[in-house]
Amino acid sequence: MKKILIFLWLGAVTIIHAGACNKIFIKLKPPLKDNSIHVIQIVSKDLMFYPKHRNITLLLAKAQYENRISTIDMLRYRRLFMNSKEGDYKLLNFLKSEEKLSMEKAERIAHSSWPQKCRTIRGTILFENSHAKGRLGDHLTARRLTAMGYKKFSSKYNSLHGIDGVYIKHNSNGRIIEIKIVENKVDSSTLQPGPPRQMSQLWIKNKLEKMMVSSDDETKRIAEITLHVMKNNPSIVSMELWHHDLFRGITIVKKIDRNGFAKQVIKRYDDRMIFNTLEKQCKKGSLICMPYGFQ
Repeated sequence: MKKILIFLWLGAVTIIHAGACNKIFIKLKPPLKDNSIHVIQIVSKDLMFYPKHRNITLLLAKAQYENRISTIDMLRYRRLFMNSKEGDYKLLNFLKSEEKLSMEKAERIAHSSWPQKCRTIRGTILFENSHAKGRLGDHLTARRLTAMGYKKFSSKYNSLHGIDGVYIKHNSNGRIIEIKIVENKVDSSTLQPGPPRQMSQLWIKNKLEKMMVSSDDETKRIAEITLHVMKNNPSIVSMELWHHDLFRGITIVKKIDRNGFAKQVIKRYDDRMIFNTLEKQCKKGSLICMPYGFQ
């Protein structure tokens, strides 16, 4: 009798769990199947719970329904992205592009290494591209330095290029007491050899000069201030490499010399900040995070 009760209890628990999972799955269906939702509104995490072939079929059907592609194009794109690793994610990226859709562009995206599947301390995470991983590195560095009293200023002369971070600390009178010029690297990424070598004095000055002609007033002002301090008070300017190891959850900070070489370790962070940041962004949907145990 006791065994029968246990068996019935396990059966009831299984049915309840299956029902709950089914409700969750049903909630996840609309972004791909609901015709009122356009392709441009679909995000990468909406693809996580479907097999690749189904994602590709539904995405192409939506694009055709919206008159973005023809029937012939639909067949050609299907064959191309089905033969590409993580082809459904690449296809979504292709269809959401603001540029005119073309077979040439589709082939370029399908044959690229995008997206990047990365093993982290939080589990497997799918980054849309290397820039997405770089933005995470920028965020991790900014969290630590702003907590130490530094303020991060605009340091890009366009949407992608420039210096990763110019951090300035002021005293109580508003006077600059320290400037940190920072390069962020994530996992196996390293400083580029150049010429000029990335983060060398010549490389930094070149970037600051490009920032000086930026259309953004703050970017121009920070470039002017940094160049002035580097020339007149170089002792308060330091160059640092912040390397974030997502798999081990460790951040190592190295001092960079004037020639762009990072050798001296000046700080090591081996706490839970990387894990907590990844977990928070996974829950928000800012990152495409696979279920625990997924490889």
